[in-house]
Formats: sequence, structure tokens, C-alpha cells
Amino acid sequence: MATEWLSYLPYFTAADLIENPTTDSIGRATRFDSVCLFADISGFTAISEALARNGSAGTEELIGILNRYFEPMIDLIGLYGGDIVKFGGDAVTVVFRDDDGGASARALSCALDIQAITRRSTTINTSAGVFRLTVKVGIARGTILMTTVGVANARLEAVIAGEALDECAEAEHHASRGEIVVAADALPAGYAIDTLDERDGFHIIADMQPRAARQALPALPDPDDVVAAQMALFLHPAIAERVRGDLEGFISEHRRVTVLFCRFDGFDYDSDPDVSAKLIAYFARVIEIVRRYDGYLNKIDMGDKGSKYIILFGAPITHENDETRALRCALELSALDVPTQIGVNTGLVYAGRIGSDRRQEYTVMGDAVNLAARLMQAAFKSGQRVLVSGATRHAATEGALWVTLEPIRVKGKTDPIAVYQLEGWRASAGVRVPAYELPMIGRAAVLEQLNARLD
Repeated sequence: MATEWLSYLPYFTAADLIENPTTDSIGRATRFDSVCLFADISGFTAISEALARNGSAGTEELIGILNRYFEPMIDLIGLYGGDIVKFGGDAVTVVFRDDDGGASARALSCALDIQAITRRSTTINTSAGVFRLTVKVGIARGTILMTTVGVANARLEAVIAGEALDECAEAEHHASRGEIVVAADALPAGYAIDTLDERDGFHIIADMQPRAARQALPALPDPDDVVAAQMALFLHPAIAERVRGDLEGFISEHRRVTVLFCRFDGFDYDSDPDVSAKLIAYFARVIEIVRRYDGYLNKIDMGDKGSKYIILFGAPITHENDETRALRCALELSALDVPTQIGVNTGLVYAGRIGSDRRQEYTVMGDAVNLAARLMQAAFKSGQRVLVSGATRHAATEGALWVTLEPIRVKGKTDPIAVYQLEGWRASAGVRVPAYELPMIGRAAVLEQLNARLD
């Protein structure tokens, strides 16, 4: 059972916990040379939009397709010594630690092998029609910062940051469908590399001979009870309890969720020697606010779309006023002294595991999540703090102060989207944030029936 925890954490984060079982992991930072790879499944947005019309069945079909794509990719990444540090919907961010100078060759060989296996299954038949999927890959090199932030005995999250993550995402943005794009300083030496073209200093790679030798990371020992308890803090308590009880089949489900996509700035990950301490202080405040409204800080992710974190209301725990909680939370986060832009949207999503038994994350996916991300980007471009969709705006309780903005066009949507700017809250408007510690009244018969059916 203990091995299950390893799949939910980046390899180097798990290794650090195992090596230092009795010391506080918060703030323990390390920097190392690495080659970063960002792989994005191109064409997945079209499938997502089409299957979204089929409701929960479409979302479930979508995840099945994605995980079938991910499983061989994850296996190959592991064989070449890559550490999948984050999942981002239909994308993965991978770090190849470069202690021996061979990480560039391993990363490019891995990308070429991924390209080869995905070419064999580019045509995807779905209930919404036939689609074509390809993988775009960006590769860059540089120094990476790895640290852990959070609140002791409550919530921990791995942070992997550095300019190399931004550059590998930028390289991927220069790629067309099925292409591998490499930054100039990440090209491996001593190999015959077939370059198709050069775009803004990035190289489009057709082939490399010979392939680099595969060099998997050493297997980690099973965590003991002390380490397993620390690893559990990287998940929501409800999810950790299901993993602990060998009930992972009950993790994935469809839920109505309000998503906060939060972009933040003001941290120099490469040059500031105190950046780890600053991140710890910032996210201690973020987590305090999120916990106050009983939301879930799902992940912190750097690189594509800048520095961001995602907060969920409605998964894995639901409240009757999640929209109001989310808006209250967003307003407080936007008032912190770190520049932050937030996109908020509500809708039915897949909430559950993504990846494979080798490496996975608990995440949310669906059209509602994509729109929250688009609103975050729109807020960043327009200089606004909190942009809210109509779905969240109309589901929230009274008391919010709104500015109705001109509808905007976003990627993946044919029609303009109605958006609102959250300005504040009327002083007389409150929000109940109960801990649900009181007994349920008038539901004894229903609870007896539920327990009987469960038995």
C-alpha cells in the first residue's frame, strides 16, 4: 500500500522525503542543472469541446482517451530518467536532472520515441466523431529550483520553478502539430541531429542518431509510516483517505465544481537567494485563505501560462454555497501584496486521477476548467483582478458587487463569453462557512436506509 503514495509525487520530492524523514520538508530547497521537456497533446481541445456536449459520459470518454495516450508516454519518460513534475490537463512537464551532462540527449531521445509511438495512434474514434491527436514537444535547459511549500500537518505542495520551465513552454509554443522544438543551448553534442528549420532561435528536430542510452532513475524504497503520513499531506484529506484505504476506485467522479485559475508574479526563481522563503510565506497565506472557505489548493504549476495555482470548490468536497465561497476566496487572494489575476468559472467536470499507476495526479478536467484558464489569461492581459463567468455570477448568493464587462472571445468558443468583474462585497452580506460538526436533524431514517444499503 505504501508504494501508492510514490505515484502522486514528483520523483525528486518523494526522494527528498524518504532521505529526510524526521525533518520539516517545508522550505527545504535544492537547485540543480536540468533539461526540461513540455509535452502537449495537440488536438485534444477539439475532442474536449465536442465530448463536452455529451455531459458526464463525454467527460469520462475524454479521460479514457487521454490516459491511454499518457500511459506509454509515462513509461518512456521513466525509462529515460525523466521526472514528471506536473500534469496540466492534456500536458506534462518533465525534468531530466543533468548531473552527467547527458540529459539533453536523453530528453530529445525520449521526445522522438514519444513522437514515434503517438504517430501509430493519431486517429481517434469517439462518440462525437473522428479526431486526430498529435504531440507537440518543447525542450530547454537551465537551473531548476525545487522546494516544498505549505502548512505543517495540513497541506504540502511541491514547487518546481525556473526560467528553463518558461523556455521549454515557449519552445512548445513554436511547435506545430507533431513537432519537437529545442532551444539552441539544449541541443545535445556528439550526435547527428537532423534539423528541419529554425524559428526565433528554436530548432525543429526531425531525428537524432544514435538514440541516447536509456537511464531510468533508481527505484525508491517503500516509504515507512512516518514518510507516508507526510506524502498524504500532498493530497486533499478526502483523497488521501481513499488512497490509504485502498479505495482508489472511488476517487474519480463527475462533479459540479467552481474553479479558480490564479496567475501570480513577483518572484525571481533563478537569481533571488531568498525566493524559497518568499514562496513559503506567500503560500502559507494562500493556504490559510483557501482553508478558511474549505476549498482545495489543487496544484501549483510554473511554465506554461506563467506562475499559477488552481483552487477547487466542489471537489473532492461539496458545499451548498461553493460559488459564494469561491468568490470570497478569490477576492481575498487578489488583495494580497503579490500581483494576482484570477479567472473563475463553474460547471460539470471530471474530478479524479489522470496518468497511470506509475505517475498520476488528482485533477479536474473539462470545458469548465478550460474556460476558467481563458478568463485568467484575459484578466492578465486586461490588468483586471478577478474575471468571473456568467455561470458563477448567477449561481452565487446576493451581496457581490459586479461590473458587467463587454463579452470576450476565447480560444475554443465560437460565441463571445459574458464576463463580469468582481469588485467587492457589500458589508451586510455574509457567507456561512460551517464546519459541519453539528448532527443532522430530521434525517435519521434516511441515514439508516443509506447505511443499510451500503452494508
